[in-house]
Amino acid sequence: MKNLIAICLFFLSIGLMAQTKPKVDIVTKQGTQLKCKVISMDKQKIQIERADGRTGIASSETIESINGMTYEEFYEMYKDGISETVSFPLNDSGEIEYTEVVQVEGIDSKELFVRAKEWLALTFVSSESVIEFEDKEAGKIIGNGNIDAIGISQFVDYGIVKFRIEIQVKDNRYKYSFNNIRHKKPYTHS
Repeated sequence: MKNLIAICLFFLSIGLMAQTKPKVDIVTKQGTQLKCKVISMDKQKIQIERADGRTGIASSETIESINGMTYEEFYEMYKDGISETVSFPLNDSGEIEYTEVVQVEGIDSKELFVRAKEWLALTFVSSESVIEFEDKEAGKIIGNGNIDAIGISQFVDYGIVKFRIEIQVKDNRYKYSFNNIRHKKPYTHS
């Protein structure tokens, strides 16, 4: 079950980077100042989203600075977090899904089922509120969980990461799957 905790932390830190757009202050060479979010970026151009929701593309040659850095400095520092080439494991529906079959020799399905429920109880405030379906005979648990996003970098906003978890146990192995992963920003008063 330690792998399940690791995968939760993994998609929290990596998965959100691609879903959350970094907020930046851009100054053009003409002196225009823009507060916007970066959608994508390469060495020659940047695609942005303005506060009103409109999007646009700017050439690196037209930008004086991004967050006080030159275009090249910003690109080198943040390219991995806003690259269009970030890849995630996708299921047949094209949605992000983390899944793995874990071998655990010498442990039967009944014990693995108990351990899965124990992990859910220890990991979430209430395993009853997470579990939506469980079938001890089939060795299957399905539920919906969430983890607080704690703003670990410029690319990850605070909020909640919601996901669906499925655990299937059999003698000497279990399979877990995290899917339907969503980042929800908290409600704030203006």
